[in-house]
Amino acid sequence: MKTLIAFLTASMVTVVFAAEDVKAEKNQEAKKPSIAQRVGGFLIDYKAARGKYMFINCQDKLDMKLINGLAVGLKNDYSWLFECVDGEKSVRTIKEVVALKAKHGALAATAFVYCDDLPFALTVPEANLSIVNVKELMADNPKAILLENRLVRATLRAFAFSLGAGYTTFEAGVMQPIASVADLDRFSSNFIPPDTANAALQNGGKIGFKPYRRTTYKRACKEGWAPAPTNEFQKAVWDKVHATPKNPLKIEFDPKKGR
Repeated sequence: MKTLIAFLTASMVTVVFAAEDVKAEKNQEAKKPSIAQRVGGFLIDYKAARGKYMFINCQDKLDMKLINGLAVGLKNDYSWLFECVDGEKSVRTIKEVVALKAKHGALAATAFVYCDDLPFALTVPEANLSIVNVKELMADNPKAILLENRLVRATLRAFAFSLGAGYTTFEAGVMQPIASVADLDRFSSNFIPPDTANAALQNGGKIGFKPYRRTTYKRACKEGWAPAPTNEFQKAVWDKVHATPKNPLKIEFDPKKGR
């Protein structure tokens, strides 16, 4: 009995000391300056990026708000510049779409058209261009949720194909082989699988895409492009970087060298 009591007492002491150690570690962590305090947070240097991917809307039958959201998501995933623009609604042919892509200065693009003479999706590899014919997406009068999913899935596939990426080896995602618009409805999720996404990323680099750069406010201050501070942490970093040196370099005249 005495042994048991001694054991329990020792265990309780151990638990107390362990709890105190955890508390002390948490206090130490809390006292450490945050990233915002140390470097002023992060900024995006868009000037480092090269090339622009464009979604060009040449139809007025479907709302493009979902495509705007996709552009934002792809921008975050690839760290490239993405833009959604409106094109002429009269565009009907591949040649016209190729010319429109060049007009907007896109390095690669997906265009959305509404016409009778094109399939629901096609790609012009040498132009890094895909076309989605929304008339075909709407042909069987699908329910709204199905139509939205078709648009998203067709767009993700078009994006990948425009960058020379192909079918996936994964079961999930939108890059399995299909034979019709209706086959888009059987996908269980709306994303580009890793193998296809990686191929698109690598091929994009080969044709000229370069990512924008994420860096600290402190680094941006040192490089001379940081905007004026917007909070106390950035102000502290700004003042420290731009402070006059305590011991500035002195240039003394050397009569022997004449300078």
